[in-house]
Amino acid sequence: MARRIKKREGIQVDMTPLIDMMFLLIIFFLIATSFQTYKKISVTLPGSETGENPANEPFIITILRDESILIEEQKYTLSQFNEYLKNNLSSLSSRQIYLNADRDVSYETIIKILDILRKNSLQSISLGVKPY
Repeated sequence: MARRIKKREGIQVDMTPLIDMMFLLIIFFLIATSFQTYKKISVTLPGSETGENPANEPFIITILRDESILIEEQKYTLSQFNEYLKNNLSSLSSRQIYLNADRDVSYETIIKILDILRKNSLQSISLGVKPY
């Protein structure tokens, strides 16, 4: 009696369910992710090759072309800005401060605002730039 030799077929993994799961995970993460948006104000920022994004919500100070200071859609002069900082110092001391100045604002005005921030013991200040 001759013995029959059975040919073994190679084991194959069906990739279709794995690909389906990957697409479902991608869709889940896209839906579950929360995106944070900031109000857009028309300011032309200077460029920079390096930059960082903070983890917590920053306090944004915007200096307009007419050298007025814009905070949360309210315009302030330098003296009003100093009073605003004194009144809100407790809530600002732990936050990152972004100083967004229009390209046409004088360097002297930016230095004055930085001095006011430092006099109020606010040290975590970043200058806003337009990424390339």
